Amino acid sequence: MTDAVSDEVEERRWRWAAPAAGTALLAVTQMTATVPAGAGWLWVLYAVSSASWLLWIGISERFPRAALLPLAAASAVPAFGTGAATDGTAVIMTCITLAAFASRLEPGTVAIIALMVFDAAAIVVSSLLGHRPSEAWLGALGAVVIVVLVGFTRRGHLTRVAQAERLLHQERLAHTRGVRAATLDERTRIAREIHDVVAHSLGALRVQLEVMHTLLVEENDTEGALRSLALSRSLADQGLSDVRDAVAALREDVRALPDALTELVRTFGREHDTPADFTMLGEHRDLPSAQTIALLRICREALTNAAKHAAGEAVSVELEYPPDEVRLHVRNPLAAAPDPGHTPGYGLTGMRERIELVDGTLVTGPDGRFWDVTARVPG
Repeated sequence: MTDAVSDEVEERRWRWAAPAAGTALLAVTQMTATVPAGAGWLWVLYAVSSASWLLWIGISERFPRAALLPLAAASAVPAFGTGAATDGTAVIMTCITLAAFASRLEPGTVAIIALMVFDAAAIVVSSLLGHRPSEAWLGALGAVVIVVLVGFTRRGHLTRVAQAERLLHQERLAHTRGVRAATLDERTRIAREIHDVVAHSLGALRVQLEVMHTLLVEENDTEGALRSLALSRSLADQGLSDVRDAVAALREDVRALPDALTELVRTFGREHDTPADFTMLGEHRDLPSAQTIALLRICREALTNAAKHAAGEAVSVELEYPPDEVRLHVRNPLAAAPDPGHTPGYGLTGMRERIELVDGTLVTGPDGRFWDVTARVPG
């Protein structure tokens, strides 16, 4: 903030430096001007030029384009007095104001050249009518060309500064939008992780509690209720572990994928009393936490689907590390006969959406006598 204020103060200082210096020089030239006898009208030209210059200073900041007219007048008026002046006052006033006009960003190049040509023509005509020597008005023309070139140089500098300011403003806007988009993406990721973990764990716990209630109240099956209670406790432990994994992922501190998959498969086999094995092919490579969590969630969903549609059948999970990618395979035997009342859920859709968020791909479907889920992520 301090740097911005300093830059603004410096900009205002330089913005008024040229008009202030020009005003001082005009005042000095007028005070030292030598007006020949019978040419008192030169003072009128000098006064009109000075008044036009002061008017431009007064309104240039609020009305920059409208202020160009008095600035042009301040340049053109003294040019008509070049032939009658016995000193360089008229030329100096013309050059000062013309340089200010040429250095502005508001007028176009054609307007600047047109004013220069007009001033040059006025100097030549006035000098010829005043019988001034050719070297005098040729020198004046040279001074006019030089100040215009200087003005163009200053104008180019100001143009580059304005372009740099616009680019900086655009970069700041892009940065702000990028930060906002990243924040929204992070919020979405957090919401997805919390939803997946909490919804899965609480849903499974609710089912077991309902089973336990039925066993105790309707069937008076204490042993079955105790088994359901043990399973509920296991589900609660698994839910806590999942929450820890989600928090670790958000902190970019998630466990290694092989370790997490090993525990997931072992827990699944124990809870469902189902043969389940995990195999890793290739050398382990660390993945970003988002990809690791995506593969873990896909594996969990695939195991859940296997328990629903092929209960009691063996399940195999394979993690493979080929070059440039990581592949996860989950395979289980197809159900002997599909349930005619079964309606597809959102499990496969959720897996596909999750893998796409980490630039991966998902392929699901029957492969001979097996149902295969294959997820790929770059790595």
